[in-house]
Amino acid sequence: MARDVLIEKIGNTLVAGIESEQAVVYLLVEIRKLADRVKYKDPVLRMFCNWVVHTDLASKGEGSTLFLATLDKEIDDALGKNKSISSLSVFRFETFRESLRRFLNQFSLPDELVQIEKKWRPFIMRYSSVVSECPIVYSASKVPLKHIERIEVRKAPRVVFEVNGLLVHRLRWRIFFNDGSNQDVSTFGNSVTVQWGRAKSPKSTEISRRTAAASAPLTRT
Repeated sequence: MARDVLIEKIGNTLVAGIESEQAVVYLLVEIRKLADRVKYKDPVLRMFCNWVVHTDLASKGEGSTLFLATLDKEIDDALGKNKSISSLSVFRFETFRESLRRFLNQFSLPDELVQIEKKWRPFIMRYSSVVSECPIVYSASKVPLKHIERIEVRKAPRVVFEVNGLLVHRLRWRIFFNDGSNQDVSTFGNSVTVQWGRAKSPKSTEISRRTAAASAPLTRT
């Protein structure tokens, strides 16, 4: 069987170790190339790969549609079960970890990055540092959405941590709903730490009341 140069590049990068922000970007760009080539569909993985190279996903592309539709459905399910939207898995980097794990296993690539905590934590800290300078906007979908108008993800102002010499920003997810309200979810690593928003309708008031109790960190082990 002929060797696959792209898979080989990704494998070599993983074996060498992700020791810089540049290596984080390179790895995710190559993963995105492979996913596109084989039509591998995972809206969560695609979003996190896109984030390191895009700032505005306003075109109705397949990846943007998959991500927005997935999150819209999760919000609908959460509201139907009277759950806080801060509990949604997409806001935690642990979701990114699971998506990346499935991708690496699909192509028989080394998976120590996602299996070993001492390798994953520095990687996600470097990733956070990269994307904190790349605010991203999801604002278009090929399919009608029940709740979401658009999503903006950017670094939270004045909230910075230093971890092993890396400056890491807390990330703020701002969800704009079709009813004119918006809601913020602030995340750091795999913890959801704060959620707040301006209520403009009975629906968004209900959401704010439910999420007021969700301000404590939620860590998934």
